[in-house]
Amino acid sequence: MLPSSPSTTALPVSLLPYLGENYFNPLAWFCLTFGEYPHREVYQLSDADARQAVLTALGASFDLPAATVAHSTYLEKQGKTPEIQTYALNLAPHLLLFFSDYDYFGDKGALLYYSRHTDADLLAQVRVALAGQLNSSKEEHQRIQVLRQTSRRLDFSPLPLKIPALDLAANYNDDLLPVHDGLVHGQQVVVVVGGEVERR
Repeated sequence: MLPSSPSTTALPVSLLPYLGENYFNPLAWFCLTFGEYPHREVYQLSDADARQAVLTALGASFDLPAATVAHSTYLEKQGKTPEIQTYALNLAPHLLLFFSDYDYFGDKGALLYYSRHTDADLLAQVRVALAGQLNSSKEEHQRIQVLRQTSRRLDFSPLPLKIPALDLAANYNDDLLPVHDGLVHGQQVVVVVGGEVERR
């Protein structure tokens, strides 16, 4: 297992107004712990279960319990596995992995914070684990956000939209199909407009 080194740096009172009401602020934590502003990569994973797949892959090389600096879960009913709300892992010096339902892409998002002092091999290892869980379909980024009321405030969160495949036969008149095929294949198409025959 690779050791991690979470900091015990005290939180300056002057920074408190900038943290907001979130349970954990990864940017503020990184700045306080390592004394520099980090780079950040935002990943849109394939689904909510992909976060656990990333953790399982990283668990083979990193001591995840020791690396954990913040962990919040949903407990809804007996017998159901707790779901991640917020999870921050300091995997190595200058390397922070962050999951949060209230950040980019909701429960399908992952944020990776690092700096020029991050070990390049460890950074590459984490990137491989995250890249392996990226969405491989043609789904676009979920840029649509909805305003939801939480227990304490209003939050913006992604709105998943699944756009169905266009079915010409099911959604249009029968006479459109031969016209469509002709246009797609560059053939001459005969169209009747107002009783007149037009060749296009």
